Amino acid sequence: MFRRLRRIEKRVLRIGATKSIGDSVLDGFLERYLKHEDHNLSLLVANTTELLALLETARLDFIVVEGLFEKKKYDVRLMQRERFVGLCAKGHPFEGKTIAFEDLRQQNLFVRESGSGTRNIFERELESHGYDLSLFNRVTVLSSFQPLKKLVSKGLGISFVYQSIAHSDENLGRFTVENMVDEHEFSIIWLKNTTASQFVDAFFKKEGSCEIPDKISILSKL
Repeated sequence: MFRRLRRIEKRVLRIGATKSIGDSVLDGFLERYLKHEDHNLSLLVANTTELLALLETARLDFIVVEGLFEKKKYDVRLMQRERFVGLCAKGHPFEGKTIAFEDLRQQNLFVRESGSGTRNIFERELESHGYDLSLFNRVTVLSSFQPLKKLVSKGLGISFVYQSIAHSDENLGRFTVENMVDEHEFSIIWLKNTTASQFVDAFFKKEGSCEIPDKISILSKL
């Protein structure tokens, strides 16, 4: 029995995360988990569509995503809610303001690739108010946040991201849009009828405790 437990402890934990989450939100959890010599993991950062496909073929133990998915198909825990904000250059006319959707007309937009949770959420918001990406003068697709933030900071366009991404660069300004849903869920997802919840608990538990953080609450459970 002891040898069996040791084998479980040394198993490589396979985690997937979207770029909004994997680039900053998981840092503290990764550090705490890897402080233990018996722990090891692999972290794949990809978009929501790609991660769900890998989860369903059992190539990942659990994933952490933002965006839209069929919750009834999986076991899900809410990790946290995060504000969704407009991103602009410092000194841009939008900085620090709340604007109308019509004010976005003829702006240049930087957006993530199709399949990204960030893009899906933004397009859903546009659609719910009777718009689509044709509202913008130019739409440039970038799969990485680094060039996106740099180009926005140079005043070449605007974007919409989660607050944790916006706060990561002091050269960026922020704004909000009237009647846009400003908070969205970051969710931890694993396959039903599996033992993956034990890996979720091990990764997200507090230091020196068997309890997962208070901000994580169960949304669905077998």
